[in-house]
Formats: sequence, C-alpha cells, structure tokens
Amino acid sequence: MITVLVIDRDPMVRLIVRRVLERAGIAVIAVADGLTALRRLASLRMDLVICEIGTPGSDGTDAIAEIGRADPAAPILALSDKAREGHRGTAAHGGIAEQTIH
Repeated sequence: MITVLVIDRDPMVRLIVRRVLERAGIAVIAVADGLTALRRLASLRMDLVICEIGTPGSDGTDAIAEIGRADPAAPILALSDKAREGHRGTAAHGGIAEQTIH
C-alpha cells in the first residue's frame, strides 16, 4: 500500500488531504509540524511527503532539507498558501528541484 506523510499546520487541510487520499486507497499519516514529521520518518518509510513550506516547529524548508538528507530519493511535494517568488530559493535550498509558483 502507498503511504503518504502530510505535514501541514492547518487541521482542515490535513483532514481534506487525508480524506481525498484515503478514498484513493492511500494510507495517510498527517502531522502538524516538521519536528513530529521527522520523528515519524525515523521509524517509517513514506512513498510521498506533502509538506507545507510554512510549517511550524521546524520550518517546512528545514523539514524538507532534513528529509532529503535522510532519504535523497524521497519524493517531496512542497506547498505554500502564500506563494512568493522568494519561496523558489527556500524550496531549492531544501532540495526541491521542480517548482511551480502561481
């Protein structure tokens, strides 16, 4: 079974993403911050990580960088509710190669 880790500070976003993915038969682990995510990743392997860039506890870009160091092949989808051109640099610093900012 595919397992996805969702990291987002907004409980409603976590709930919606969980429901959509679970309906598609995907197992979801949803957490509110980067530190909790990193603890979960220490014991579990994820097929995909969806991470909000502005995640508290460990900034999303910090979490992305840590995940990338722990598992360079880990697919990571970085999200932001306040997309700015400056996020290109912070996402790239975290190891995100492909970016679309709208």
